[in-house]
Amino acid sequence: MRDRELPSFLPMSDGRIADAPELAPPGELHLPRRGSLMVRDEGDKSAPAVVLLHGWTVTADLNFFLQYGPLAERYRVISFDHRGHGHGLRPIRPVRIVDLADDVVAVADALGINRVVAVGYSLGGAVAQVLARRNGERLHGLVLTATMPRFRASDLRIWPGIMSGLAAGTRLAPRRVVDRVFGNMLEKRTADLHPWGVEQLSRNHPRMLLETGASLFNFDSKSWLPTITTPTSIVVTNDDRKVPPRAQRQLADLIPDAMLHPVDGGHDASVASAATFNRGLLEAIDSVLARAGNGR
Repeated sequence: MRDRELPSFLPMSDGRIADAPELAPPGELHLPRRGSLMVRDEGDKSAPAVVLLHGWTVTADLNFFLQYGPLAERYRVISFDHRGHGHGLRPIRPVRIVDLADDVVAVADALGINRVVAVGYSLGGAVAQVLARRNGERLHGLVLTATMPRFRASDLRIWPGIMSGLAAGTRLAPRRVVDRVFGNMLEKRTADLHPWGVEQLSRNHPRMLLETGASLFNFDSKSWLPTITTPTSIVVTNDDRKVPPRAQRQLADLIPDAMLHPVDGGHDASVASAATFNRGLLEAIDSVLARAGNGR
């Protein structure tokens, strides 16, 4: 199957990473009844907490390494990898977006944080929407970027079933075969990516990525977004070819009193247009905090 036929929300697919970032190692955090994962917890612990929720197939570091510093100057910044991604949890049962949302609450509980600002990028935006629906009382605000209310466009209608079938196949096939197939796919799709980025992606779990993708392409929040009462900002990536800007703006039509913060950049804006993206992101976070009565 040709690469252009594969649905991908890989922000760094054009390899715009000149040098590996110098990042402090994350710390290990144990979540009761879930397991352990690596979590970044940076910035002033007395400042409002911001949780960064990354996109599908990447890691938190790969998605947000250029946001950590600017955000940590003003907020407490929390990030971790979703299930099946990077150093994320490795559950036996199939991965669903609702599980990813519940993991955010579990991480906040383990860190002793009552309320956070959830920043969701692409897949992370779907996770943040579910979080606001299920646990809105745990949020100061919601910042959605490069994401939309429904991921299954007409030309992607068959993908949830295909991904679920492939995920089931990985449970039956010998691990060495699965590793070889996905290793070959990774090599082809990351030919221009910095070795640090390739190393980040190599930690992903094939079955869980497919299960997450199936859940993502079945995601549709249009019917319940009008019930969201959490202060919300939408950072629209104006040049996005993977999540159309019109679909991103639809979030503002569906969520009461949501505010738009357009930025120039594509789906890889967090890396390729970091300076512009960061300005929009900071404005969006400040906006939801002000509306929540917790302004800076």
